Amino acid sequence: MTKIKLILLKKGISQSELAKQTGVCQTHISAYALGKSDMTAKKLYRIAKVLGVRMEDLIDEDEQRF
Repeated sequence: MTKIKLILLKKGISQSELAKQTGVCQTHISAYALGKSDMTAKKLYRIAKVLGVRMEDLIDEDEQRF
Protein backbone atom coordinates (compact mmCIF):
# COMPACT_ATOMS: atom_id res chain seq x y z
CA MET A 1 0.00 0.00 0.00
CA THR A 2 1.34 3.44 -0.90
CA LYS A 3 2.09 6.07 1.72
CA ILE A 4 -0.65 8.38 0.50
CA LYS A 5 -3.22 5.58 0.82
CA LEU A 6 -2.10 4.88 4.39
CA ILE A 7 -2.28 8.55 5.34
CA LEU A 8 -5.76 8.91 3.84
CA LEU A 9 -6.95 5.84 5.74
CA LYS A 10 -5.46 7.04 9.03
CA LYS A 11 -7.03 10.47 8.66
CA GLY A 12 -10.36 9.14 7.36
CA ILE A 13 -10.26 11.27 4.22
CA SER A 14 -11.48 9.98 0.87
CA GLN A 15 -9.68 10.65 -2.38
CA SER A 16 -12.65 12.66 -3.63
CA GLU A 17 -12.62 14.84 -0.49
CA LEU A 18 -8.88 15.36 -0.88
CA ALA A 19 -9.44 16.35 -4.50
CA LYS A 20 -12.03 18.95 -3.45
CA GLN A 21 -9.74 20.41 -0.79
CA THR A 22 -6.62 20.54 -2.98
CA GLY A 23 -7.95 21.21 -6.46
CA VAL A 24 -6.06 18.14 -7.69
CA CYS A 25 -8.14 15.90 -9.95
CA GLN A 26 -9.46 12.83 -8.11
CA THR A 27 -8.42 10.66 -11.05
CA HIS A 28 -4.83 11.88 -10.68
CA ILE A 29 -4.88 11.29 -6.91
CA SER A 30 -6.20 7.77 -7.51
CA ALA A 31 -3.52 6.99 -10.11
CA TYR A 32 -0.80 8.29 -7.76
CA ALA A 33 -2.20 6.28 -4.85
CA LEU A 34 -2.07 3.16 -7.02
CA GLY A 35 1.53 3.89 -8.02
CA LYS A 36 0.55 4.35 -11.67
CA SER A 37 1.37 8.05 -11.97
CA ASP A 38 3.83 10.64 -10.74
CA MET A 39 2.79 13.86 -9.06
CA THR A 40 4.31 17.31 -9.53
CA ALA A 41 5.95 18.98 -6.55
CA LYS A 42 3.29 21.70 -6.62
CA LYS A 43 0.48 19.15 -6.32
CA LEU A 44 2.33 17.16 -3.65
CA TYR A 45 2.77 20.38 -1.68
CA ARG A 46 -0.96 21.14 -1.80
CA ILE A 47 -1.83 17.59 -0.76
CA ALA A 48 0.72 17.59 2.06
CA LYS A 49 -0.58 20.91 3.35
CA VAL A 50 -4.19 19.67 3.46
CA LEU A 51 -3.18 16.38 5.10
CA GLY A 52 -0.88 18.08 7.62
CA VAL A 53 2.19 16.06 6.60
CA ARG A 54 5.52 16.75 4.91
CA MET A 55 5.82 16.22 1.16
CA GLU A 56 8.39 13.51 1.87
CA ASP A 57 5.74 11.62 3.84
CA LEU A 58 3.75 11.13 0.61
CA ILE A 59 6.61 9.71 -1.44
CA ASP A 60 7.23 5.97 -1.37
CA GLU A 61 10.82 4.86 -0.86
CA ASP A 62 11.19 3.44 -4.38
CA GLU A 63 10.13 6.83 -5.82
CA GLN A 64 12.88 8.75 -4.02
CA ARG A 65 15.38 8.25 -6.81
CA PHE A 66 17.34 11.13 -8.29
